[in-house]
Amino acid sequence: MLLTGRAFGLAGVGLLCVAAMAGTSTVAFADDTEQVDAMAAVEGIAPEVLEGVASPDSADGDASTYVASGVDITVPKDAGDGAVLQAGNHELTVSLPFANQAATAVDVGGGLTTFDNQNSSTTAPIAREDGSLQILTIIDDASAPTRYDYDLSVPSGGQMTIREDGVVIVTDRDGGFAGTVAPAWAKDATGAPVGTHYEVQGNTLTQVVEHAPGTQYPVVADPWLGITLFKSFKRDTYHGDHRYSAWVTGPGALVLSGGGGVGGYAAGQAVFRGAGWDEWKAKWPAITNKATLQQQYNCHVAASVYGLPFTQDYNLERYRANRSNWVAGVASHRCNW
Repeated sequence: MLLTGRAFGLAGVGLLCVAAMAGTSTVAFADDTEQVDAMAAVEGIAPEVLEGVASPDSADGDASTYVASGVDITVPKDAGDGAVLQAGNHELTVSLPFANQAATAVDVGGGLTTFDNQNSSTTAPIAREDGSLQILTIIDDASAPTRYDYDLSVPSGGQMTIREDGVVIVTDRDGGFAGTVAPAWAKDATGAPVGTHYEVQGNTLTQVVEHAPGTQYPVVADPWLGITLFKSFKRDTYHGDHRYSAWVTGPGALVLSGGGGVGGYAAGQAVFRGAGWDEWKAKWPAITNKATLQQQYNCHVAASVYGLPFTQDYNLERYRANRSNWVAGVASHRCNW
């Protein structure tokens, strides 16, 4: 079955993808003029995506590897090898578009590589410090394709679906969270949005970029993928007992939003109460030894409905008493009872 989901430029939830990475950075360019122009286009049109780029932990002839917020990210030097995100036993692989014809990767400095697709488009995979992966597409002119395919390693029996807000959710055979892709976005040379949307056919995610003669080139677009909901786990002491903290990732915030509305939030909260809590337990198995910790966690998840800052850090404080009726008064106690 063919599914479609649309996001208009950087509007709505799609804006969160970019806002979460706001800022600029300077990239050292290689001597290859075509590749230099591609990254110069990114820097000129969407400089915010060059903030928060992870530095490679190792690089050899086959790939660059990154360890970012507990996620191992592999970016290949041969487009045919695809990219990989792995956290514990959880792994998601994604192919690069036009891999069968793309040139060998070019190192453009700052830990970044690009692939000339030899069809007036360039692919630039970017590993991020929060453990996510952006795969930028730079479109040179009207002769470039409008469709860019990404094959994802959807778990056996699982599926890939597009929510109404354009967020793509990957689930396993039991409906458990296995990954997410932020809403599609694209911008032209002036920074104006270009129509774009995703389509799903089996395990293939296609970004359709609606550029045409008359579009101001170059155009920059991308899918932004993540497999974790939290980052920056930390344990310290507060009131003489353990305090556990972590931050919601950018992709995680999109999942939690559920697309907005009561029903949407309910869906996002279900993912966080399941897969999100599993991430905390994997980090600290002993976190289950006092009920208040999970109660505080569930409270933070639910707080998003009340407009509280769910993208801030979650602080779970063991000294607090168990409170099975924590739902009462969330807007006032703010998970600190």
